[in-house]
Amino acid sequence: MNKILIVFLILITNQVFGRVLTLSKDIFPAVPFRQFTQGSLCDEKDPDMDEHRYQERIPYCKRVVSNSMKSKIYKLYHVPDKCKQYYTIDHYYPLSLGGSNHIDNLWPEHKNVKKSRQDLEYELFIALSEGRITQEEALLQIDWEKMNPALNEAIDPCSMRVLHANN
Repeated sequence: MNKILIVFLILITNQVFGRVLTLSKDIFPAVPFRQFTQGSLCDEKDPDMDEHRYQERIPYCKRVVSNSMKSKIYKLYHVPDKCKQYYTIDHYYPLSLGGSNHIDNLWPEHKNVKKSRQDLEYELFIALSEGRITQEEALLQIDWEKMNPALNEAIDPCSMRVLHANN
């Protein structure tokens, strides 16, 4: 029942933003499911906090995501073992923008979805480090891009049977 609700919400959200979606048999993530992955930021109390960065003095966490944490994320999103090769565990809010290693900031991102915006995180990192944007502005851009991926083709049959979006 939850999978049907999730797909319905994704359909409604994406229809509002002008995407044409088609469903298939299985449920695999094309976007982060908000009930699992809301995104979270590093702070001074975080054991992974390493330093402050940028003019805003944003707490920066070093990358620490164990294999057991990755397994939890795959299980949470119901990604079968045979499909894990098509995914990478992604930080919803990138570490370079102040994201954390907490479970609510991690999700299994399909490699083709990641490729569709391969320069985004680097461009935002540069803009933030040069003081051209704030952390808040960078995170808003991340929210938009991750919840509205530019999928223009069917991805592989193992992992992206949920939806295919055409802009």
